[in-house]
Amino acid sequence: MAEITKFPMKQWQRIKNRRGTNSVNCVVSSRYLKVLGLAETNTEDGVVVTVHVMVDKYEDGPDRKLCELLLPIEELRAALASLEGKHP
Repeated sequence: MAEITKFPMKQWQRIKNRRGTNSVNCVVSSRYLKVLGLAETNTEDGVVVTVHVMVDKYEDGPDRKLCELLLPIEELRAALASLEGKHP
C-alpha cells in the first residue's frame, strides 16, 4: 500500500477554504465579507454589488450575517485603486 503524505495546513487556510473564493477575511477578527455578486437592480450610481458582512460560526452553529451592503462597484474599484501605491 502506498504511503500517504499529509500536507500541513494552517487553521486560517481551512477557514478560507470553507468560506470559498468569494470571501475576504478580516485579519484580526472572525468577521469576513461574502461577495454575492451583482445586484439585480442598478442605482443612479451605476451597477451595485451585494456584500454580506458575516461573522464566523460559533461552536457548531452556522455563520451569521451581520448586515448586507449594496456597494456601487465603481466606487469600490476607485477606493481599492487609490490604495494600490500606498502600501509600505
